[in-house]
Amino acid sequence: MKAAVKDAEILELRGQNEAVASERDILRAELASSLDLLQIAQKEFAALSVTKSEAEEDASSYRKDAATVNEQAREILEKAKQKLDRAIAYARAEARRQVFEEASAKGTNLSAEIEEARDLEEELAFLNTSD
Repeated sequence: MKAAVKDAEILELRGQNEAVASERDILRAELASSLDLLQIAQKEFAALSVTKSEAEEDASSYRKDAATVNEQAREILEKAKQKLDRAIAYARAEARRQVFEEASAKGTNLSAEIEEARDLEEELAFLNTSD
């Protein structure tokens, strides 16, 4: 009887051993799967980090380009404004000279004023064409 009890205990222990071995195999498979998932996640993280870095570099480049374009636009606007101001000044000088010439044609001696107006007009014309 002792042998039968011992045999039963041995069979029970073998069953427990097989259950533990089966659980161990399942845990090993889960661990391997988890490690694979971790490696995939690490690779994806590295790829995303590279993509993020490239996107940040692109954004920085675009900001610099935008700043350069804005500065160029401001310079062009300033030059256009200066040119317009000179054109307006020239038109005023021309109109002033024409008024003096018309008054002179009616008998008023404005030759000094006409000469002064012509000089100013020539100076302004030169400034307008110097761009």
